[in-house]
Amino acid sequence: MVTVKTFRRICMSLPEVQEVAHWGNPAFRTKRKIFVTLREKELQANFGFTPEEQAAFCGADSKSFVPVEGGWGRQGWTTVNLEKISEKMLVNALQSAWYNAAPPKLQAAFREKLE
Repeated sequence: MVTVKTFRRICMSLPEVQEVAHWGNPAFRTKRKIFVTLREKELQANFGFTPEEQAAFCGADSKSFVPVEGGWGRQGWTTVNLEKISEKMLVNALQSAWYNAAPPKLQAAFREKLE
């Protein structure tokens, strides 16, 4: 299980992330766009993956990752159950969603850091 406090800490550890309000819920964004929203009471978060990433994460851990219903889900948005996900898997998922929302120069700097 991952707590809301741990979730926030990991989100805010990514480069140039801001926490903002989005439809009454916390959301985390880069300068470019939101990459994850948090539903604290439900202990769930919605991640902005590519459809390919969504398939990979849902295939790897179908108890934690479920596509959002409808059009948002077909675009890659995926609900994550924070009560079931491991911290290691959460870090991987947040990095993937963040990378999709990061501006190109920030993506390049992140890739260099990993190499």
